[in-house]
Amino acid sequence: MNLPLSSPLGNLKWTRNNELVTLVFHLKSLKNSYLYLDYCKGLHAWFLHQVRDINPQLSAVLHDAQTEKAFSVSRLAGDLKQVGHKLEISHNREYKWYLSALSSDLVEFLGDWLANLPSQVGLNNAPLEIIDVQFCHPPTTYRQLFNLEKQPNFCFTFTSPTSFRRQGHHFPLPVPQNLFHSYLRRWNNFSEIVFSQEDFLDWVEQNVLILRHNIESYKVAGGKKGAVTGFTGAIELDLDENGQQHPQYYQLYNALCQFAPYCGTGHKTTFGLGQTRMGWLLDSVNILTGGEVLLGARIDELICIFMAKQKRQGGERALNICTTYATIVARRELGESLQAIAVDLNLPYETIKSYSKRALKYLR
Repeated sequence: MNLPLSSPLGNLKWTRNNELVTLVFHLKSLKNSYLYLDYCKGLHAWFLHQVRDINPQLSAVLHDAQTEKAFSVSRLAGDLKQVGHKLEISHNREYKWYLSALSSDLVEFLGDWLANLPSQVGLNNAPLEIIDVQFCHPPTTYRQLFNLEKQPNFCFTFTSPTSFRRQGHHFPLPVPQNLFHSYLRRWNNFSEIVFSQEDFLDWVEQNVLILRHNIESYKVAGGKKGAVTGFTGAIELDLDENGQQHPQYYQLYNALCQFAPYCGTGHKTTFGLGQTRMGWLLDSVNILTGGEVLLGARIDELICIFMAKQKRQGGERALNICTTYATIVARRELGESLQAIAVDLNLPYETIKSYSKRALKYLR
């Protein structure tokens, strides 16, 4: 049944057949407090805990079962000042936080959740009061996006560091083929309108142009562990006349461009990376603090040190272990407790303690 869903905040309404929505939460800090530089993991964890408490089965799907996650979260948009190795939140300061849902099950959950929304976002002893919730991108379906009137030209702004995985490495450039591979992968996973990736991406490479760009790259901590080299800034894309002669791919190109602000771009979008907005909006790019950039660089530096000490340096297992060591050491250097790191990495405390001792021994 096409039953309406609504929220007491912002008078939000949608129906149970909607598959896509992006919400913006208006938050106010309740006291002066501090966040660790990679605080976005806390936002990721808080939302998953909300799902788990209400719908454990959906939580298990989001956390474990999906190869593509049906949601994305942003970093906090607002004034965050670096003080030492932390970010300061001032009393009564307002912030914004964006949450996107990419499946009908999750959109339906949001409707039930918003009807009984908690009063605060709990974030590492930095309580943020939820004062309003609004649509950033309206509720819609994949079919509705696919049927929108075609247009060849789009501008995108990447408001948080954005990166792709390419041959086992980070690739921090908005090459059209990488952009649309990212979008189509999620589209095919959650939509019933499925296309061949290989054929469409060949068409993209031949026909989609970058008309202009204004981007910068950074290395930042990303996800639960490790560092990511990503870009922020804006680009303008255009579809050439030859591409416009292929009506089905032109329609898909148009749909995926409209889909991008919902799903985000690249990888680790559930940890605040790859946030994407339609338009040339450089003023909306989140300015990274020096500490956030240094944390990513420090993790990378430590990974190189630990890899050099491995007897067998090849293979993914050695890299994973060294990345875990590097993440633990870098976060301990910033004053985080082993207990907090164990929770974030979803590892037993005794394991984290053992890894920490072993990593410090290597560094001596």
